[in-house]
Amino acid sequence: MNPQTSHSLLHFHAPLTPADIGVRPLNIAVVGAANSKLQARVLARLLAANLNKGGVTRDAPEPETVVIFPSARAIEEEEGGIFSLPSAVRKAVNGVSLAILPRVARATDLIALNWTMLCNKATQYGLLVIGDADSETPERVFVFSMEGSHKDVAFAGRNDEEVYAELVDRLTHLAGAQKASNWQVDYSMPAPAWESARVPNEIIETGRRLRALGLLPDIKLENFASPRRAKEIRLFLEVSGLTVGNMSAWDENLNVMHITGSGVDKGNLAREQIVAIKGINATGDGTIVWAPPGARRVKPSVESFDQAVAFYASALWQRGDLRDADLRELQNKLRDPYLLDAVGDKAPFFQSIVHLHVWPEKILDDSRILFVPVDANLCVHHSSCGTMPLAMYSVEALLRGLHEMKNDAQVILVGLPNHGLLAASNHKLGEMIDQLDPRAQRVQFADVPQV
Repeated sequence: MNPQTSHSLLHFHAPLTPADIGVRPLNIAVVGAANSKLQARVLARLLAANLNKGGVTRDAPEPETVVIFPSARAIEEEEGGIFSLPSAVRKAVNGVSLAILPRVARATDLIALNWTMLCNKATQYGLLVIGDADSETPERVFVFSMEGSHKDVAFAGRNDEEVYAELVDRLTHLAGAQKASNWQVDYSMPAPAWESARVPNEIIETGRRLRALGLLPDIKLENFASPRRAKEIRLFLEVSGLTVGNMSAWDENLNVMHITGSGVDKGNLAREQIVAIKGINATGDGTIVWAPPGARRVKPSVESFDQAVAFYASALWQRGDLRDADLRELQNKLRDPYLLDAVGDKAPFFQSIVHLHVWPEKILDDSRILFVPVDANLCVHHSSCGTMPLAMYSVEALLRGLHEMKNDAQVILVGLPNHGLLAASNHKLGEMIDQLDPRAQRVQFADVPQV
């Protein structure tokens, strides 16, 4: 890879540990018994390693618990997972399926295997153990999330304690990440203001363009699970479908961010599937949707917090308030009830943001596109969409990009490990897509590396 990178990591005196941005030790509860010698061994060693990392083992699931479900059936067969928990608990926990496979062929499509496992086991995350069920040591373990698979963790030639510590670390950055996807609705937007807004139409057109370019694919849950299970998952997630990626843009007239709704076909959007984000909520872990009275309740993209933070941070940077500030200062400002007032008298530098599940393998025009890696001290392992760590290490990279950007024409591309890219620009969405269009030969995309 040879993208122009931002090598001088300007931390702004940033916190140097994932704990400072919302990665928390795991509180683990196990539901169900191990079903093989290998599964029992892996489970026992995981719990011990988690205790060594400051985690806790609970007797039963409770809010903010990571619930491990030892799988008793083949990956293609359905199990209860989080749907087996009381309804009051299931949305407040993170589920992890623990499954055993004797082998996985090199040609196996891990993404398909990933989705098959997560859908049929009804969990957000998974540990796929490769090895003989009657043995005590796996060959390797894959850590799965909805974004994809981590690189497998191999046991050969390594100390067991070291390997299980790594597995707990990877799982902690996923299932132990503070949520930032809460949302509420303020129905005070004047209906004429919504009806006359032009930015939603720009987002709709951008979705069509990205779909035509093959950069915004749909995930058909029915390809991996039964129609009944697919419907259960969509109801649980409050979505109508799943499209990886999203788009947002700033509306200077309404002083809001417009973003795609969650779980909608982003390549074929209807106007009512675009959501206006008025601000960050009072607890600083989600967003406030602004809608006209009587409007249909539409869940915003799970990454609406991430992108709202990016817009607000770029507004504060534009004012000069973050030129020498650290990430802690930004975190404090996000909890300021007068944040919107600060943004209101100085529009954000960023005007458009796109998130795609592809990787910028090669930058061909570094006068237009600046690639910025995330800070490895903050992102030791990737965190999932809709979490505080992902939002914070993303915006930290964008701020570094703002400081190092050579001209206003550039698009800042942040590479999100195991996830994709975040592109931000001070141009309209259509102009940014002109830069990212593979036919323009300014950037070359590839599949997201799993590390």
